Amino acid sequence: MLSKININLDIFNSYFINRYISLIFSLGTLVFLNKILNEFFKTYSKYFIFSYVIFIYWYCFHPGGISSRPDSISAFLTLLLIYSLFVYFKNSNVNYLNISIFLNFILFTWDPGKIFPLLFLSTLLLPYFVYKKKYPILFSYILGFFAFVLLFLGNSDLTTVLNKLPNYLNTISKENFNSGDLDNYSTYLNNFLKDITLQGRFNHLKIFYTDTYYFILILYFLIFICILLIPFKKNLNSNSKLKVLILYFIFINFFLFLAPNKWLHHFTQTIIIICLILPIILFELKIFNKFLNNRIKYVNIILLFFIIIKFYTYTSQNIFLYRFLVNENLPIKDFGIFDKMKNTNKQINLIKTKKKIKSIIANPIFKYIFIEYDYIGTDNLKKLKIQPDLIILQDFQWTDSEISHFIKKINVEYKLIQTINFNNNKWKVYLIDN
Repeated sequence: MLSKININLDIFNSYFINRYISLIFSLGTLVFLNKILNEFFKTYSKYFIFSYVIFIYWYCFHPGGISSRPDSISAFLTLLLIYSLFVYFKNSNVNYLNISIFLNFILFTWDPGKIFPLLFLSTLLLPYFVYKKKYPILFSYILGFFAFVLLFLGNSDLTTVLNKLPNYLNTISKENFNSGDLDNYSTYLNNFLKDITLQGRFNHLKIFYTDTYYFILILYFLIFICILLIPFKKNLNSNSKLKVLILYFIFINFFLFLAPNKWLHHFTQTIIIICLILPIILFELKIFNKFLNNRIKYVNIILLFFIIIKFYTYTSQNIFLYRFLVNENLPIKDFGIFDKMKNTNKQINLIKTKKKIKSIIANPIFKYIFIEYDYIGTDNLKKLKIQPDLIILQDFQWTDSEISHFIKKINVEYKLIQTINFNNNKWKVYLIDN
């Protein structure tokens, strides 16, 4: 509930309504995670604790979890689809598949980039199900498609929408993600290379959650090692469910790597698959075997301590939560845990008193803090084309010499007016001096 989101956006009750929706889907994801582990991977039950720890760690302390963003929805659908396939190939039950396909269509507009791979996979499998005479699946697919068309079209006809859609996608991608032309194959190659070289989504994660960045790298590395060992280890090679999950993991990552927007909260879709894969890998590779045999009684204590530390850290650094408490005049706003954000809020209000500020470049999080100004773009000085009045830079990303070089390049004087702290980072605020 502590994810970073503006409370003043022109969205109906965005601070809580979207979180309630996210909470429902997050709980649904936990239910299906538990169902899959216990129905199909009972052999590895000793290692389920790691899946639950990762789930709590990500969903409770990162913006891709219980937040105003739609990632919990696409993660739920990702888990539901793989569960549906497992159930189908176990006992030919198509009920979950019917629900999964229909929901993917109905909820597509909530998170199209991450739901598209699920629909794409369902479409690829559709001829197989028709061949097997599973016609209810075909019916669900057609029904879901027409439901999507009705929801998506509104007052427009299908031809108009299809003609306008490519231009619309190009426009929002260029303006929001600096992704280039979506009609050009090199755009997708560049998007893919950003993540392969850890400069895209991984870099965004590193900026805000350095500890999680290294943690996820370790998890990806474990899966990579497992892939390399499959041809050589009989226990891995004979585990068909493990191979299916790894293929699913690669499939989802492939589309995420191609996507132009590289936000850290997109990892939710892969994290939930890792929660399924990890117990199998740890069991088969005999990792933490001795620890679990001798120290299992201490795991819950360690987890509780870790959660308390994380809760304190992110609560004390959440400027949006503090501003909500102030706006609602709730007594807990005066608790000592919010002292840092109380000072940061005063600094932000002081910056807003500068009358000459009209435009700003900064990390996207600041466009929800300084909503009064024209947000030009992200804090990428190398791609800056318009001269802003206010520049906010993350302290560790930019050296004084780099900032000085940039200022000389655009031939405008800026002065450092504030250094503010929140979101576990230090930010330098520069105001145009004229």
